[in-house]
Amino acid sequence: MIYLLLASIFILSAYLSDVCTKGGAPNFRDSNDKKVHNAGAIMALLFSQVWVAFNCPWCLFVWLAYIIYIIVMMTRTKTDSAMSDFLRAKPLFWAEISALLAVYLTLIIKM
Repeated sequence: MIYLLLASIFILSAYLSDVCTKGGAPNFRDSNDKKVHNAGAIMALLFSQVWVAFNCPWCLFVWLAYIIYIIVMMTRTKTDSAMSDFLRAKPLFWAEISALLAVYLTLIIKM
């Protein structure tokens, strides 16, 4: 039991440090900030979802809404390329929103 608590604390602290890294480089379109922002975003996404999986695994079903949204938006905008349809749906933005929603749902449920 204590190992699960320590693992949860470690994962949560890694997530928070990655969010701070991402916040330190908010201009993701700038070439200097882009690498730092993307690295922080990827690690924050990974650590937050691992933490959610340990604490409240069914909150990961939020990602089903993300997948459904991306599919619906891709079918609405029909162009020549599936990749451009995918990018017009703004998948990275909505992935960050889905990750935050899963974390907040886990916190609300566990409190």
